[in-house]
Amino acid sequence: MKILVSIILSLFLFAEADAAKKIFPAPTGYVNDLAGVIDADSKGKMTVFAERLAKEGKAEIAIVTIQSIKEFGFADIEEAAVKLFEEWGIGKKGKDNGILILASMKDRKIKIEVGYGLEEKVPDGRAGEIIRNGIAPYFKSQRYGEGLYKGLLLLSEAIEGAAPAAKKQKRGGGGFPIEIIIIIVFVLATLVSMIMQIIRGKGKVGGRRYRNNTFWGSGSGGFGGGGWSSDSGGGFGGFSGGSSGGGGASGDW
Repeated sequence: MKILVSIILSLFLFAEADAAKKIFPAPTGYVNDLAGVIDADSKGKMTVFAERLAKEGKAEIAIVTIQSIKEFGFADIEEAAVKLFEEWGIGKKGKDNGILILASMKDRKIKIEVGYGLEEKVPDGRAGEIIRNGIAPYFKSQRYGEGLYKGLLLLSEAIEGAAPAAKKQKRGGGGFPIEIIIIIVFVLATLVSMIMQIIRGKGKVGGRRYRNNTFWGSGSGGFGGGGWSSDSGGGFGGFSGGSSGGGGASGDW
């Protein structure tokens, strides 16, 4: 009987000690603004963007702000980021495709912690560049939400292999931008459709019936159909057990 009591007591003490190891509060979403510095619009956009990346299996990104690293008992932001990443298990287990953006407001420090599986796509140098050129300039003018959103976009470009904007502006033959050529093609297609409907007697130029059937109408598939939607069809169900080894970079503002 004494042995059984000892075992139960040991298990209880072990569970209690394990719970005491948890330093940070449990995540409530992809954006955890513990310092209360992110505006609602930026938080909404970041949440939708992070949900999409997670749903597509590309990355699990956590954006976290805290008042100070000292309130959690750490000497530097690198140590705090490693512990937070470990506690939350950011990224999918086995893929280790997690990234943490941690900002400590009173310390004026930012850390991007990168999971093992994304270190090749987001090497230390790239993470440092994102902090210096993407996040920090906004933080200097106290536009914290915008800065973190910019950092999220730059991380997404690195993960998805998107080319810089200047390189995307490819030109077609004759020196015309590719966007102009696409518009010309759409216009020609619309004109051909209009001529065919006139020939077949199924529509009248300028008539309501014809106008409702053109590419430019309000139906789906045209330029009139909706824009960015906040309905990601997903939501936050917790992180999936990823890990990191201290990769990434830190900086200040």
